[in-house]
Amino acid sequence: MELKDKVTIEDLDVLLSKAQDYLEELKEPLKDIKVPVNKNNPEILQAVQNLFGNSYITADGNTYITFPMYLQCLQLIRSVGKNTASQFI
Repeated sequence: MELKDKVTIEDLDVLLSKAQDYLEELKEPLKDIKVPVNKNNPEILQAVQNLFGNSYITADGNTYITFPMYLQCLQLIRSVGKNTASQFI
């Protein structure tokens, strides 16, 4: 691999910044999208209940996942990853 083909930290920082900008642009148009989850998916229901509380589970045992909920999960995973990685550095 030639030097010109190597990815630098600066390249990754620019890419991450652009990705965060795109994510911000998507928040508003996608905020009302809801993906239904029925009681036939107990693992997903349990995860929603654990992360967001009982108020997200309907009386008939169903729920939904919104884009903001998805983003919260991504942020949580990112935070856990950073904390875990910092233990090895």
